[in-house]
Amino acid sequence: MRTRKFSRLLLLIIISSFSSPGHSAPPYSPDLVTGGKKWKMTTYKDGEPVVRRGKQIICFEKTNTVGSIQYYQWWSSFFDHDGGVAAQKGDVVVMYASFFPFEDEKYRKGYVGVNWEFTNEGLGAGHFTNFKISKDGSIASPSYLTAQLKRLGNNDCPNKP
Repeated sequence: MRTRKFSRLLLLIIISSFSSPGHSAPPYSPDLVTGGKKWKMTTYKDGEPVVRRGKQIICFEKTNTVGSIQYYQWWSSFFDHDGGVAAQKGDVVVMYASFFPFEDEKYRKGYVGVNWEFTNEGLGAGHFTNFKISKDGSIASPSYLTAQLKRLGNNDCPNKP
């Protein structure tokens, strides 16, 4: 029940991130799949941009457009079970997913969120956050990272999980 309430709260936060009047459309029309749906995401520990924490390939598939918001499904080549949904409005992209759907002695599940903006056509930067839910329902092992994304320009994506 706590996880369901948390998911609803996270969804409201995602939706509200699009309501800021400070977000304006760039001079080009960014899209996560036009020009290649395969992206490389490199993450860095916040405050230490020279220390790379990880690289992964992210692939997007457009699922719907409602008004000015484009919706996508995404998946990662890094983790077998990593993938989720993304929404884009103008140059702002918000990604959300649950990961590691496993039961072990310490953790039940984990969540990842990436909030980023196109900085140039085919390039983006933002923040990557993930955390795990302990067996007792508390949040454990949070990670706050800086993310850089670069379109690889080809559509040769690994299969969806």
